[in-house]
Amino acid sequence: MAKRKNSTTTTTPTPTADATAVTISANTEENFVRGGASTLTPLEHREIANQAAKDLFDTGKTASASIDAEPAKKKRKPNKKQKTAEVSTKTEKPKSDKVHIEQLTFKKLTVGTCLLGCISRINELELFVSLPHQLVGVIPITEVSDALSDIIQRIADEDEDEEESKMPKLNDLFHVGQWIRCKIISLPAVEEKSKKPIELSLKPNTVNEDMVKVDVTPGVTLGASVKSVEDHGYVLDLGVKDLTGFLPKKEAKAYIEKYNRDEELAVGQYVECLVEKKNNRTVHVTIDRSKIASSVVEDPFSRITSILPGQRVSGVVEAVQANGLALKMMGLYSSTIDASHIPSNMDIESSFKLGQKVVFRTLFTILNTEEKAIGGSILAHALDLDVPTLANGVKSDKFVGDVFPAGSFLENTKVYRVSNSSVWVTLDGLDSITGYVHISRLADERVPSLSATAGDYRIGTTHRARVLSYNPVDAMLVLTLQPSVLAEKYLRVTDIEVGSMVEGVVEKIIPAGVILKLSKSISALVPAAHLADVKLSHPEYKFKVGKKFQCRVLKVDGERQKIILTLKKSLINSEFPIFQNMADCHVGDISHGVITAIKNNGCIIGYYNGVSAFVPGGEMTEAHVPNLGTVFHVGQTVKTTVLSVDAEKNKMIVSCIAHKKKKEEKKKEEKKSKKDQKPEKQAKKKEEKGKKKNDKHVKVLKALGKKNGLSEFSDVRRGVCYQGYISNITDAGVFLQLNKTISARVKIGNLNDEFVKDWKSLYQVGNTVQTRIIHIDRESKRLEASLKKSVIERKEEAKKSGKEEVSEDEDEEMPEVDDEDEDEEMPEADDKEEEQEEQEEESDEEEEVPEEDDDDEEEED
Repeated sequence: MAKRKNSTTTTTPTPTADATAVTISANTEENFVRGGASTLTPLEHREIANQAAKDLFDTGKTASASIDAEPAKKKRKPNKKQKTAEVSTKTEKPKSDKVHIEQLTFKKLTVGTCLLGCISRINELELFVSLPHQLVGVIPITEVSDALSDIIQRIADEDEDEEESKMPKLNDLFHVGQWIRCKIISLPAVEEKSKKPIELSLKPNTVNEDMVKVDVTPGVTLGASVKSVEDHGYVLDLGVKDLTGFLPKKEAKAYIEKYNRDEELAVGQYVECLVEKKNNRTVHVTIDRSKIASSVVEDPFSRITSILPGQRVSGVVEAVQANGLALKMMGLYSSTIDASHIPSNMDIESSFKLGQKVVFRTLFTILNTEEKAIGGSILAHALDLDVPTLANGVKSDKFVGDVFPAGSFLENTKVYRVSNSSVWVTLDGLDSITGYVHISRLADERVPSLSATAGDYRIGTTHRARVLSYNPVDAMLVLTLQPSVLAEKYLRVTDIEVGSMVEGVVEKIIPAGVILKLSKSISALVPAAHLADVKLSHPEYKFKVGKKFQCRVLKVDGERQKIILTLKKSLINSEFPIFQNMADCHVGDISHGVITAIKNNGCIIGYYNGVSAFVPGGEMTEAHVPNLGTVFHVGQTVKTTVLSVDAEKNKMIVSCIAHKKKKEEKKKEEKKSKKDQKPEKQAKKKEEKGKKKNDKHVKVLKALGKKNGLSEFSDVRRGVCYQGYISNITDAGVFLQLNKTISARVKIGNLNDEFVKDWKSLYQVGNTVQTRIIHIDRESKRLEASLKKSVIERKEEAKKSGKEEVSEDEDEEMPEVDDEDEDEEMPEADDKEEEQEEQEEESDEEEEVPEEDDDDEEEED
């Protein structure tokens, strides 16, 4: 035993040998139990295993160098003092010179890299996944499972009408915050990484394709998909050759109640499972989250390719550095834990020692390259595959990304770690969540370098920050300290509310409309139909690049990151509430909308946020119109009233004339109620007075007609004087009745030879005056008369001298007046207030008011 011990302890490593092995042997040699059947000590067993694992990672050159150096080690037999001095020297050498620990970056990724991820957003056809170290990827719906892809293919082959109803919804199969294992199947070029996402696959036969059957042992966790639903459980596709999984229904109950809305698992659905029992070709698994979180893989994997992300394993610390730990996983495979995946309240160099056993969860595996890499995490939420605690050990019921949405502000973030390219900060009042700021996000100007002990971003300094995004894998908020971003009103599309007013700057004009820039990172579209209330022939004349406009937000599409605006004044200045959610619309509600399509039987009206309604042809206009396209046009703003709404079926019927009918009915009801309030005696009295006055009026006109010798309109002659009965006085002039059916108008300019300011006081309804006809319109049967004394006397003189000339065919030019013509009013009733009220309220007029043509009045002005 002494001889074996001496041969082991006197081993002298070469300059390239791992100092950790020497250090561990020096510190732990006396703790090994002596004896046993083997001729080798346990330490020698460990060194042989380490050398075997090292050969898998190192290049051919390094491996050969190690083999060549081994004989030299055994030949040297130093004494005990030399051995002690050598071990002491090796222990004092800095470990950072030997182990390279750094964050996973985009440049290190390769097609085939496996990662542990967490779903951060769910779209209709894809899943957005947060990956370790602030990376983000996308999983198309066709890369979830083979069973789901088959379902989608069958739907695509069927009728298009049934496609939408049968299409699986990712919202029903996944939930935000769900942990998954995925594999990179496509990587964009470095220069396109900001435009194209990392494409991932969730299919078990892709992610688990390199795992061998023998390594699927109890304690191992895998991603699987439901292949079929049986009476007592679910058959799962594990993606491992010659192996099928079975999930008893009792082992799925807790997951279904908490995460699946009490609905049975669907064929094609992805689940994380834990192997509990293994038979020849079948393994029994569970998807109970508490069991998955606490399980640890005990048996070492037979090959490195069987190591998948998401496994909870143990390892021995080989190196302790300020930027992380290097470990030997299962005594065979090298792995690292970056400082960002070690709790911020732990001092790495004082909390960990060489040879210490650490339980961690694998985050990623890069095994298809010459330089292999396995990364892990010891953060509490990653070990439990759960959400992190916010404060006082309490976990949030909501997804942390919703608690701290992009654009929110954080005060007093404190720097606790600094690297060459980044700064890590603790957040005030939060326990397990930290912040990350890249050097490019520290200031608007370029920051040349960072230091932990000097400068504006040294350890201990506090700053005001703004959230850009949240990574649930790292439990880290990605922040910015840039003053320009802190000052921006909008940081993400969903910050903008539908119906709100925003200011935009013209960025460019495209055939579809005008692009306006709302902030540094957000642009919006004003469609061509919404540039104005009228169609613009040359929009480039109005929309110059750099010009500012006040717009109203018409639609916000968070999934596609699009914003639609309107510049229609009719919508911007509308006093009615907007329709942006059909569930909030009720019968009788009024709002402005825009015609988006004209059909044979009606029109489609568009509102805010994609809400639309149908207007039947009979509700477009009161008059019958055979072709609605001749009266209305696409893009026209109309006032609409809801007739019926069914939010569940997404159907709403509106009217463009209902508000007019409602207004008329309201007026009639008000009139009726006002009439009903009058005493019956007063009504009877007025009725008697009205009858008497009407009878008197008829008698006067009948006598006047005989005196003037007029029975028909053709009897009237221009230039002849007649007796006229004043029936009405308006701002446009005086109206006369020559008999019961013939009326004439005297304009203000023809009332008097001299200007009289208060001319209305000169005339009174019911009086009889002498007038002369100066103009006759035979087609419209209109008469113009004069009350000027000079005109009437000239006529009388002409009669006496016998020189009167009357012409029926010749029309005089109508004299111009300065006063604006208005519509005729009801005649006043002998200056009595009661009779004036009666004329306003009663629908039957007491006197026949002559109708006037608006066109005639416009000619005068």
